[in-house]
Amino acid sequence: MKMIQKRARMVVASLLAAVLLPWSGAVPASASSGGSILAAPYPNMQDVAYDIQFTASEAIPASPEGSLSVEFPAAYSLPDEALFAAGTIISSELAVPGGDTEYSYYDIVNVSVDPAAEAPTVQFELSDAIPPGSAVTIRMWEEVGIDNPDSGSYTFYVGRTDGSLTAIPFEIISGASVSQFTVASDDNGRYLSNYSGYSNLSTYTFQFTPATALSSGDRIQVKVPDQYSYDNAFYWSPASIRLDKTSVTLNGGEAADALSGANTDWDDYGYPALTFTLNRPIEAGTDVAITLSNFLITPDRVRATPGPAAFELTTSKDLMPKAFAFNLYSRSVTDFYPDADSYTVTAASGYQFSFTVMQPIATDTRIAITFPAGMLPETLESVEPDKITINGVPAASASIDGSQLFLTPSAALSSFTTASIAIAESAGIHNAASPGFHTFKIQPESDMLPAERDIGFIPAEGSSLNGAGHGSLDSGGALRFRFPVHTILKGGDTITITSPEGTLLTDEGITVQDIGIEPLELDPSAEMSHPVSLERPSGNKLTFTLPPGYRLDPDYAFTIRIPNIIASEPGNYVFTIATSQETIPLAFNIMNDPSADDLSYDQKALIDADRDGLHMDDIVRFIKAGEGLDLNHDGRFDNLDMQMLLAAIEPLSEW
Repeated sequence: MKMIQKRARMVVASLLAAVLLPWSGAVPASASSGGSILAAPYPNMQDVAYDIQFTASEAIPASPEGSLSVEFPAAYSLPDEALFAAGTIISSELAVPGGDTEYSYYDIVNVSVDPAAEAPTVQFELSDAIPPGSAVTIRMWEEVGIDNPDSGSYTFYVGRTDGSLTAIPFEIISGASVSQFTVASDDNGRYLSNYSGYSNLSTYTFQFTPATALSSGDRIQVKVPDQYSYDNAFYWSPASIRLDKTSVTLNGGEAADALSGANTDWDDYGYPALTFTLNRPIEAGTDVAITLSNFLITPDRVRATPGPAAFELTTSKDLMPKAFAFNLYSRSVTDFYPDADSYTVTAASGYQFSFTVMQPIATDTRIAITFPAGMLPETLESVEPDKITINGVPAASASIDGSQLFLTPSAALSSFTTASIAIAESAGIHNAASPGFHTFKIQPESDMLPAERDIGFIPAEGSSLNGAGHGSLDSGGALRFRFPVHTILKGGDTITITSPEGTLLTDEGITVQDIGIEPLELDPSAEMSHPVSLERPSGNKLTFTLPPGYRLDPDYAFTIRIPNIIASEPGNYVFTIATSQETIPLAFNIMNDPSADDLSYDQKALIDADRDGLHMDDIVRFIKAGEGLDLNHDGRFDNLDMQMLLAAIEPLSEW
């Protein structure tokens, strides 16, 4: 799944690059060379994307008869074959009679790299031949890891291996960069966007000192980090920025006439940028500050990860980019995971809270943990600090006010680092008195909002898994079990399934690789995982252990798939399922009827109303609606219809 998404991103990016080439200010190689290279031409820059274009003077055979070669200058050091294979796309355009153009993309069958000092070479074996006369594009993405050498003039050679190669010159420029560059913002600009109650628009100030004097008409360009967007301007469309949204100071004094224009733009290599055009000269060494008010929108918190975001600034005279890492935060800590040693109601327990720090937490900054009502006894006025550790070190202080525990750390906690708080059972805190989902919150004083997450507490006598779950035979013939949990399930916990004697679990050939744990709904892009071990306590019972790093919050469902050994034996089978946290087995039926009909395309389309794949929520909605329930047209809605529905559920890992 991740590779498919990555390849799709690469294809889209390549198409965009091809469209944007005529717009860019990059200086390609001369036309007489028969090709061009588009890449950031800065010395010693790491992880540079290279876009190499040339016209094939002869056919380039498909694998294994031939290959496409790219000979790098001797100053380059090439990464290994796997990186080229994963991070390169090769395409071509060919004009055909009638005025049409054929567009082709080629699968890379094999890659070989020869790091010979004279001409480090990479050879691509392709799925199909490239016809002569084709305009070929080789897009080597940043992930390949190509590093630029020192500044100078270089020549690449591309074409059919052992054939006629096209020489393409490439210049890595030398020059200056501004002597300093910083980025500052208002409060909105420091945080990811899309928080209810907060404006998305933010104000940014770009402060720099040019190393080279600037003239009227020169440009100052700021490359904008990925996923930023603009006020009232579609992200991909260059647009003018009203000058009343800008202000400039020179050496601290207002310069109202400093700019003649401002616009959203693309830099020379296809990245979004802001361009400011000067209306007056500026001397080298001047302290310049350009403020852009209520225009930039930071990345959406749902799609972006907090952390440093790289801005870069160039001018018409100082062509080497100057970068600045600007920290973007969430308004609360992230990755907050509360946990307890015991999930039994009223039990004395130890507790653990882990999270990723956003704003730095100093030793005088209090961290507030809000417990569900009743968990902090009224008689408990304080907790001895040595019973609470933060990153393994006893807390500097611990106090209680109502349902909140306030802590201060003995050592400062840096932004974007993981913090872990552990409270010993002897601290005197007890689990909630009633079963169910109970919310814990955490908020350092340095953050604007609390983060929250649930722990599920279960009765003293134990519990079973949520009866809203189900087992089924999926469309591929595998057994599929999907059950919500009442409390946290994590790596090291076990799941135990029993089946009727002589069916599934008596097959001793089943291994951990046969048991698939589908990705959680919270991370649908993740890949299928497998247990770390399995046991057979009896002939019809299978117990397997969840892998490290697995965590399922209460009220969410785990989904597992196991090879089906009962496909040829029609009947209604009774299974049970339990976990190491919910130990009372839950019984459920699986109807196996090989003669049952599959859902038709029209039936699936009717049920999957949201077009995201047919899942359990679609089935529940369909049944509640009460229309068209007789799926097999036998005059009634019964187990056979239900079996058709359950068998059609599509695994999350395939979406």
